[in-house]
Amino acid sequence: MKKLYSLLLTAVLCLLSQTTLAQEQPPTYEAVANDPNSKTGSDFNYNEIKEGGIFGWGGTLVGYAIVNNGGSKDELGSNLYYGDVEVPSEYNGKPVTTLKTVVRNSSYVGAFQYSYITSCHLPATITEIQQGAFSDCPYLTKITVDEDNEKYMSIDGCVYEYELVGKEKVPTTLVFVPGGKSSVNIDSRITSIADCAFDGCTNIKEVTIPAGVTSIGKYAFTGCNLDRIICNATTPPEVYGNSGSEGWGFQDLAVTEVIVPSSAITTYDRNADWSGFTFKAAYLEISAEVISYKELNNGVYEVVRIEVINITGKNNEVFAAAPEGWTMTDANGNSYSLTTELTNSNKTVQVTMIDIPTEWGDYTLNIPAGSLKSEDGTECQKTQRRWTIQAPEYEYKEETASLTLKIYDTDKEFKWSYNNDEGTLVESSEPHTVGSMLYKKENSSTAGNVTTITTTYYNSANAEYSRTFANNNWQALYVPFDLVYNASWDAIFEVGEITHVTDYYDTNNNVVWFYVTVDILGTDDVKTLRIPANTPALIRSKHSGDAVTRTFSVGNGNTITASTEAFEVESSNGNIYSFTGNYKRQNSGEIAESIGTDFGSIYAMSGGVIKKAGNANVALRAYRWFLTITENPSLQSDITFSYGKFDGEETDIPEVRVQVFEKDVYYDLSGRRVDNPSNGIYIINGRKVFVK
Repeated sequence: MKKLYSLLLTAVLCLLSQTTLAQEQPPTYEAVANDPNSKTGSDFNYNEIKEGGIFGWGGTLVGYAIVNNGGSKDELGSNLYYGDVEVPSEYNGKPVTTLKTVVRNSSYVGAFQYSYITSCHLPATITEIQQGAFSDCPYLTKITVDEDNEKYMSIDGCVYEYELVGKEKVPTTLVFVPGGKSSVNIDSRITSIADCAFDGCTNIKEVTIPAGVTSIGKYAFTGCNLDRIICNATTPPEVYGNSGSEGWGFQDLAVTEVIVPSSAITTYDRNADWSGFTFKAAYLEISAEVISYKELNNGVYEVVRIEVINITGKNNEVFAAAPEGWTMTDANGNSYSLTTELTNSNKTVQVTMIDIPTEWGDYTLNIPAGSLKSEDGTECQKTQRRWTIQAPEYEYKEETASLTLKIYDTDKEFKWSYNNDEGTLVESSEPHTVGSMLYKKENSSTAGNVTTITTTYYNSANAEYSRTFANNNWQALYVPFDLVYNASWDAIFEVGEITHVTDYYDTNNNVVWFYVTVDILGTDDVKTLRIPANTPALIRSKHSGDAVTRTFSVGNGNTITASTEAFEVESSNGNIYSFTGNYKRQNSGEIAESIGTDFGSIYAMSGGVIKKAGNANVALRAYRWFLTITENPSLQSDITFSYGKFDGEETDIPEVRVQVFEKDVYYDLSGRRVDNPSNGIYIINGRKVFVK
């Protein structure tokens, strides 16, 4: 403990410091110059510093400590250090690491306690400042710490412990406040107040304890003449000891009234560490928010104008009335008109600017004391809230660039690709929605004082599918995006959606012929303009001679995906023709296994005809469909299907025909096309009709 002497002796010292020493001027240099123990300025004789003993573990000599040079607790100045003192960084070749507290007359006395020092500078070597090092120094107004000290720092003449956050020193503990100060602004970032931090600060009348403080050390406020303590912490900080006990953080403190947040009064009143005080609500604490912000590309919000400001109480107060007398001014003192009203069940003051500040610079909302009151009568303090409209040092722009996805045949898997702005090929087999963003890129350029930051968003505006046609026969087509008719197609190819299947039987009920009927996109009679994604289709290139490459375009909002499902068409005779898409090269054996059948049930299109797989290794390319047929249960079970040449296999029928349906076409019952039908029964669009 810092002090073992009785409460009575403490009270005598407190009275002595309040009645005599506070008015006493420090003695002149001459008055103590002949005293061999006087230490002041350049006259400070480090050779006379008494060793503080070994500082370290296990007897290892680590360094020396500055200790009280023969002083006692009975008389101010008995330590006899005087004036501006600079603690040396080494003594006898060893670093000075500690300001040591020693026992004098059965009491603990700090290194510079009871001295006449007016300022003190601590070197980088100091790693420990023991309790009471600067207590009872009424002429001490400033303590500074070397910038390279790894534990302590000084702010406004006070000593703090700190921790590094990145490269910033963030104070965590208030260690000492010089006894000669008349006021102090404790750094709001601290979380604790050390032992004896305010010991002997007789001239300070008011202390505000920051909201983040959680602990207060022993004798922290001993000997202070405080009129008021304001504690902004909503949870009462832990205080060493209890009221009336030796070492209590508020030992010998005369003040009885403590200002705390209104919402925490009951909590403080029930806390044993804070017993003995009367608690009163603090001034109304408010929070101010400008809601006219612009979000920049980099996620930062920038004030670009001041139009509406919301004022709320930090403790969820309800306000008694809309305030009056508030003003908004700029850095040149110009005033801006505003109005105030209560909103949000009287929990928010909405400040609406009549003259809206938009020019760059600083703007201040001036709030007079008492102009805003809560329903319980708590008033606001005089305060100012300032906002800065940013100078045009940065300009943020957004641009959109369009890219075309390339969908291409592959022997491996479904893929799409594009070339980015750097010419790099990007490939993927994952689904992608046409129109959504593929990637973004940020560039910056500086001209004069303005830096322009441009973020470019690269979107897939469309998709394209390219395919090489070796001939002008009809081919199977199955793609993972909508096919939307474009007039430019008319001269180069035809695309049709399968709509009907008509089949015919021989006398043995074998299917011997069938027609696939399609709607051609964009034709006058059919009017079909779109084939949905994952739908079987037929395509024919309008060319002769050498192979050509044709390209399909896709509009916005379509999903490119490799997901497939079977598409079924029922014939007029009850057979189900199932078309299933394929997005990667597969052989008939793999296909048959995936759908639970044998390869002999797989039919695919090649060279304008549908062919039956002759063995399990016959391959089907990507973006095609294959065909399986399910018979009507009412038909005979031994129905066979005969198709054209495939893998050397000869059949009775030279080929299975594919008929393109552009307008109503009549067929007789033998399947022959009739251009000028007379009376009789015909087949139109796969259905029997009677023509009179």
